[in-house]
Amino acid sequence: MFGSITGGVVAGRPAIRRLWVTAIGSVIVGLVLGACGSTSTANSKPQLKVGVIDFDITSVPAQREANGVSTAMKAQGWNVIQEDSAGNVDSANSICQAYVTEGFNVVVADVWTASEMSQCLTATKAAKIPVFFLASALGPGVAGAISTSLTQNINQLFIAAVKAASKPVILALQFSPGLPCLQRQQAMDAMRTAAGIPANIVTRHEENANAWGTDAEAATTAWLDAHPASLGDQLFIWSCTSLAAEGAVAALKELGRTATQYTWDLTSQDVPYIENGTFSATSISNTTILGQQMVGLIKRYEANPNATPEGLNATALVLTASNMAAYAAHNTIAAG
Repeated sequence: MFGSITGGVVAGRPAIRRLWVTAIGSVIVGLVLGACGSTSTANSKPQLKVGVIDFDITSVPAQREANGVSTAMKAQGWNVIQEDSAGNVDSANSICQAYVTEGFNVVVADVWTASEMSQCLTATKAAKIPVFFLASALGPGVAGAISTSLTQNINQLFIAAVKAASKPVILALQFSPGLPCLQRQQAMDAMRTAAGIPANIVTRHEENANAWGTDAEAATTAWLDAHPASLGDQLFIWSCTSLAAEGAVAALKELGRTATQYTWDLTSQDVPYIENGTFSATSISNTTILGQQMVGLIKRYEANPNATPEGLNATALVLTASNMAAYAAHNTIAAG
């Protein structure tokens, strides 16, 4: 769920776009006699202006979720603008502060955490603008959040497969700075410990988010070299996102090796890998339900701003060789 991460403000980043929605219609003003009152919209709730801070439009899994939420909010008749932070926390905070200056009613931030968005939260607090997090967690000053970590299903399948193997070794392609990846990793480690699978069979590699595929390919190649086929090890690769898993596939193909792989986040590139068993399973969020969840969070906040902030979990879809073709036939899958 992550794109490239860099420091500093992105050079040449376009200014915030303004979207003005003008309702055009006739307004009839007249004198009304007797018990009849005048036609008025004085009691109507004003249209919400929502600013979405995309994590990185080149990160297919994250953008898929941000777009799904934005579509659901637009369906409410809300004025929704999306701006790309390009995986840059300084840019994300700048976008937020621009939304405050332009008088937005609501801000939605994708992937970023409360500590990373501290400047944003300071500005929105002063302006009394609620901030909601997507693919992240609640924190100080956050009005609501939806986690898309989907930690349970894939990890349960993975641990069961490892537990059944007689001589397993694991390569974990992880990305601890990203909350969804970190939570997936923590859940896997907790399940592994509970299942009695020793930690010393796990080789860990922290992914470079500026080069997911090539970094994972290099790490997998080194791991395969350390576990030659002659040892008879049963190879398992756990990738916190398919962006890394795709790099592992390249290394396996190059060396003519095979491994059991589990991952998250679907792109069009992954469909044949699921169908032919290269990936045993992957999991993605249901963006239709995700959008409904975000709309609900915002509406409940608008009705009662003083209520305790809500933290929700996205609904998971688990895809394997048995259901991948049916899913692909009825859904548009973003290119990787």
